[in-house]
Amino acid sequence: IQNLAGRILGASLWECWLLLRDLPTEAIAVQFDIRHATIERGLSWDDELWLIAPRIRTLAIKDAYWARQDDRWQVVNTPLGEGQVDLARYFSLLARHGVDAGLCLHVEYEVARERLPAALARDLAALRRFEAGA
Repeated sequence: IQNLAGRILGASLWECWLLLRDLPTEAIAVQFDIRHATIERGLSWDDELWLIAPRIRTLAIKDAYWARQDDRWQVVNTPLGEGQVDLARYFSLLARHGVDAGLCLHVEYEVARERLPAALARDLAALRRFEAGA
């Protein structure tokens, strides 16, 4: 199960925990998406991380921020390290909770096809910097 942002089942980490709490950890796991958690919970996503930490097996890594556009608030996806996601705190907390999970780097921001390899290289370098700081 992956946490998502918005009015959807699983947006709250408490919901994820409630859905999974009675199931064996080897039967079902969580792909934790820090971008969705940050958009959904702002600065307090980490208050609930401990609930699902034992079940996290993969990490979706991406970044975004809230912006006012055309008289309404919208989520703007960004290159890694340019949004609201506090990746340094994220990797620190993952280490503290003993989470050892695979990483899945997502590129959800707009990038021209010919610039995708350079964008991926930049995001991967940022990911390695943040992960090394944990």
